[in-house]
Amino acid sequence: MPAQRDRALALALAFSITAVAWTVLSSNTRADDAPPGIAQPRGPWIDEIVWSEERDRSKALTDVIAGNQHMMMFDITTLADRERAVASDQIGTFPAYRLFDELSMNPVERSQTAGFPRNPFAVRAVREAMHYLIDRDFVVREIYAGFAIPYRTVWHPRSPDYGRAIDDLLKLEDKYAFDPEKGKDQMFTALEAAGWSIQQGTDAGGRTCPLTTGCWRDPEGRVVTLKIMKRVQDERLQLGTYYANILRGLNFKVEEIGAFLGPYGTPPEEEQWNIYTAGWISFSTTPWDDDRLKFYAACGIGEIYCTPGDPSFYDPPPALQDIANTIALRQYGNLDERAR
Repeated sequence: MPAQRDRALALALAFSITAVAWTVLSSNTRADDAPPGIAQPRGPWIDEIVWSEERDRSKALTDVIAGNQHMMMFDITTLADRERAVASDQIGTFPAYRLFDELSMNPVERSQTAGFPRNPFAVRAVREAMHYLIDRDFVVREIYAGFAIPYRTVWHPRSPDYGRAIDDLLKLEDKYAFDPEKGKDQMFTALEAAGWSIQQGTDAGGRTCPLTTGCWRDPEGRVVTLKIMKRVQDERLQLGTYYANILRGLNFKVEEIGAFLGPYGTPPEEEQWNIYTAGWISFSTTPWDDDRLKFYAACGIGEIYCTPGDPSFYDPPPALQDIANTIALRQYGNLDERAR
């Protein structure tokens, strides 16, 4: 996503939706006297903890509500179970925005030595155009049934850093607001300038276009298939289908691939994936989130295909890399300097 300031807008774009995870605890507890010198606990002292595996999350919730189990250690995924948990007077729930579902685009060009068709997301303007094409409010409303919030910039909308920079971040959110016509125009203009074209029929290599309106072909005339790898365990399955439908409407031949694991570790220059419905998890809120910009946009862990000096991989602009390193390594002298 774009960075906090306009000077950092050149990063590789990614998109996130922050989902509500429900931590469920039984409310059937009592308080015992604490031993001398030890603070009074909330609830009783525990003599024994018994763990068991329950893969059916709906059944686990039923067991907690019934008092057969005291805790479940994973999030509730179905809408019916979320509503059941909120409505129950036997348990306590609270919203925790700790799951981040992300649209991750592979920015690496395909190997031309191996004869792979080119990757449209190697073109920065194409990646940027996806900002305008995705309606995050629709995603929150229809896929998450309201149990999520849009995550539009590099800082989490519930984080202290978002609040400190809210004026600038709101400008960026307005700049990249949902505008499908603008996204389409930018994507088509960028691809045509790079030598791409929309054609019907079969290419010289036997690749067929299934769309009556024609499919995008790369500069070598090859029909390009966008491969969307979508996780099947949760809403990311529906997210992958949503992205696929958008891209089919933009004259791309699309293949949807269900996956239990991500594509990380595969050679990015091969024709294995273009989009992955990635996900992240956070267990705490950081008052000064110094490493986030580097993590996602400047060769940090979140940008896995980043090899400085290798032109076939993504390289963040030097100015962005400098800003990210300065913040992540805490090389600023004071908070005013950090904010700039």
